[in-house]
Amino acid sequence: MSKTTAANPQGVLVTPLKIASELSLYGFGGGGLQPYALNLVYRVFTVIKPSTYALQDIAVVSPQDDLFCFTNFSQHPGILHSTLFAAQAFQDVALGQPYSTTAQLHLAKALSHLQRSLDDQKEAVELSTMAVVASLAMAAVIAGDLSTAAKHMDGLHRIIELRGGLQSLGPDSMIEHKARAIDIGLAMAHGTPLRFADADTTIAWSPQLAPASRSASRSFPELAAAARPPRSRPDPRLLNVWADLREFARRVNDAGAGGRGEKVPGPVAARLTTSVPVRLLRLRRPLPLPLPCNNGGGGGNGGDGGGDEAGAVLHEMLRLSMLAFAKMLLIKLRGFGRKMTDLAEGLKAALLAWEAETRREEAHDDTRRGLLELLLWGLLVAGVSIFEDADDEWLGEMLLRAVSALIADVGRSEGCAQGVFVDRCFV
Repeated sequence: MSKTTAANPQGVLVTPLKIASELSLYGFGGGGLQPYALNLVYRVFTVIKPSTYALQDIAVVSPQDDLFCFTNFSQHPGILHSTLFAAQAFQDVALGQPYSTTAQLHLAKALSHLQRSLDDQKEAVELSTMAVVASLAMAAVIAGDLSTAAKHMDGLHRIIELRGGLQSLGPDSMIEHKARAIDIGLAMAHGTPLRFADADTTIAWSPQLAPASRSASRSFPELAAAARPPRSRPDPRLLNVWADLREFARRVNDAGAGGRGEKVPGPVAARLTTSVPVRLLRLRRPLPLPLPCNNGGGGGNGGDGGGDEAGAVLHEMLRLSMLAFAKMLLIKLRGFGRKMTDLAEGLKAALLAWEAETRREEAHDDTRRGLLELLLWGLLVAGVSIFEDADDEWLGEMLLRAVSALIADVGRSEGCAQGVFVDRCFV
């Protein structure tokens, strides 16, 4: 229904605005944004967000866990421009192009707004300023520029320290959640220490998801062959993480059984995103040297095959494969796994060393079959999460060798590639 007013003397019917009107209330650009900018905002929530956060497909995500939220735009103009930069840069990178003029424009505006806040002694430590830095770090991650993301996180860490530490942000702080989430991703990618790390004494090493009955010492039949002498039994703390991931996968698969489309509860997902990666990062061990050559031939890993060396190989193969599995659940941005150089290189080395370990067993020994099944699981996780589509020659060759060896021994037992799986992550 039209109405004659001073602003509308002709009584023209006006369609109520949606995104544009709400953004204008935030004071951006007077009457709103240009159409291309509104399209970028729309793209953030309909394309980038769904294609980035895998966990939202399988778990109930609370607003605190939402790294892209429309209401965040009201906190600081720099957040809007960093989001517009992320949207345009995402498209530019997907097309194999350098940053377009539009992306550079909004990046420059975001940095300009941020600098104004940093120049003010009081505003420099405000939550809104920290939100801009976190938003720029997330934008850099989406654009694939992890080096720049790390620099933003260094700056955010400094601001939080000047404010008084994470405790100064208050309970259930979205800034803390974003800072920890991005920090964990960068630590996985670069192998660097966590900036926002808790003391070792505060880390809960016991199972966080798995009930006691599923994390007892004899509750890992899929790892039984791998833990036989001369290999030492894996670190109990590592087995607890394995139990948690296995329990999470079971809950996700049960929730999605029968096409019900249900999701796991938010608190369960929250424990996965924080507890699992932190524990795995702290459990890092060096692989024994020299490592095997990537030639697919026989022989060992250059060592004497002692229990300590074999145990170290098993430890790192499990640890890095679980990190890759966790990454697959947390972020599904295509091409991101290859940019996680420390994880990618370490996982490749561990898988090659574990393949050499499988060749130490007799040709038709049940133990060797168990080792091969574990190797195949690690290769599948690596292919889906890190290297994507097994287009690396070494990965394809290893998959072929592992499958061929298992087919040759298929009559010995049932099952294949025992490990942790989430069905919907492999669809």
